[in-house]
Amino acid sequence: MTTFLTRLDSRTSLVLEGPDGRKFLQGQTTCDLDLLSPDRSLVGAYCNPQGRMICDFRLLDLAPETLLLALDADAATAALDTFAKYLVFSKAELTDAGDDWCQYALWGPEAATLAGAPEVSVHDSWRQGDTLWVASDAAGAFEACVPAGSVDAFEAGLADQGAQNAHEEQYRLLEIQAGIGHVTGATSGEFLPQMLNFQATERISFTKGCYTGQEVVARMHYRGKVKRPMALACVELAGDVSPGDSITDLADKTVGTVVNATRGDGGQWWLLASLTRDAMAAGASLAGSPLSFHALPYPLDEDQASS
Repeated sequence: MTTFLTRLDSRTSLVLEGPDGRKFLQGQTTCDLDLLSPDRSLVGAYCNPQGRMICDFRLLDLAPETLLLALDADAATAALDTFAKYLVFSKAELTDAGDDWCQYALWGPEAATLAGAPEVSVHDSWRQGDTLWVASDAAGAFEACVPAGSVDAFEAGLADQGAQNAHEEQYRLLEIQAGIGHVTGATSGEFLPQMLNFQATERISFTKGCYTGQEVVARMHYRGKVKRPMALACVELAGDVSPGDSITDLADKTVGTVVNATRGDGGQWWLLASLTRDAMAAGASLAGSPLSFHALPYPLDEDQASS
């Protein structure tokens, strides 16, 4: 079996520097910054006051008083603009570091050995030289943040050890089948975190205290069931499928939204969609083609308010 490497060109990096960086993010995001360390990355979301996600991200402890956020490139502009409204009151500066860092994914039978991580848990992080590695949510996969000046050596080194280049869509398929959804530019400001099952994938802390949008997110957790959780589905469709596309029920009523999508090996589209529970049970379609639903690889407790 082959070990694959792909550059994640759909992602970019933001760097937050300054003594108030952690404090600022603690009051703005869904994750608990007290858990961040050089050995542990965090995944979370940045919400508006209505609890809708501007972006989701992976957060890395880059250096003392320096944090790196890896996120969807199309959502980065909205994230920068929204952060800036509040950052002026903190001793910290957020910059677009997309030209300074490149994101990669590595997966396959030798991926752990090549990444220098034979025994790690999801979201653990470590360094190999100037490369920052993390264990991905997708089983047997790893992600790397590589300084732009080291990209050629990084790619050549892994190629020499047998890693073969792959398309980014192949890794996106692994994430989709792992039930990991991402906010894109097309869906920024649309989803509550629970609509992407973030409560089930360690992307929301319900004990850290207040943050922007926390009241809405907490109310959903403690008082009510999410009306449109995220589901994994396939569809046979000749045309393209994109984040933000509408899902309809049997009466052609809009009942959900595509979160992420990519074609599988058989030509069918695999997608994650936030849609009503009734539509999941009764049937739903995308552009007139019926969806075939598949089990997620993690539980959503139907008896809990956050499910």
